Amino acid sequence: VTVRMHHLITGWPLTDHIDRNGLNNQRSNLRPATPAQNACNRRGQPGTSSQYKGVSWNKAGEVWVALIRVAGRTSRTYLGSFASEIEAARAYDTAAREAQGEYACLNLPDLPILPEPEPRQCAVCPALIPPGMRADARYCSPRCRQVMSSFTYTITRRQRKMVARGEDPVMLEGGIATEL
Repeated sequence: VTVRMHHLITGWPLTDHIDRNGLNNQRSNLRPATPAQNACNRRGQPGTSSQYKGVSWNKAGEVWVALIRVAGRTSRTYLGSFASEIEAARAYDTAAREAQGEYACLNLPDLPILPEPEPRQCAVCPALIPPGMRADARYCSPRCRQVMSSFTYTITRRQRKMVARGEDPVMLEGGIATEL
């Protein structure tokens, strides 16, 4: 019969080590946990494309993708695509804090919590883009995307320079976009 030291100390059926060190059995480092909570407090797997938990490299899109497994669901929840690995890790940390609370194993625990992003306006209508949409989404719905795809663009030299500077020259009023 195998008896685990932390079980002898606490008497709890399942014990979680706060610092994730199974040899550190100080009472201050132990807390009761369910199997799901204990699973949340694990680091990322070695040998993966990212050094961070919940982050992977998408070869097809050439972006970093953040995913999280939420208790009660069999599949992982998509958190978004990101240009950098650290941005994806921070998105995972934000979702983990919300979903897993004190049992969350954070990638970057020393960094401050990211503020909620400012609401963005749809490129077609006055509606706001829902917060669950991708970070680079420009439209509030598939209908608005369809409306924009029915336009043809005539871009001037000045507008090409705006694009090169990272500005967005697409405006429905002002003659830049004309309907087919």
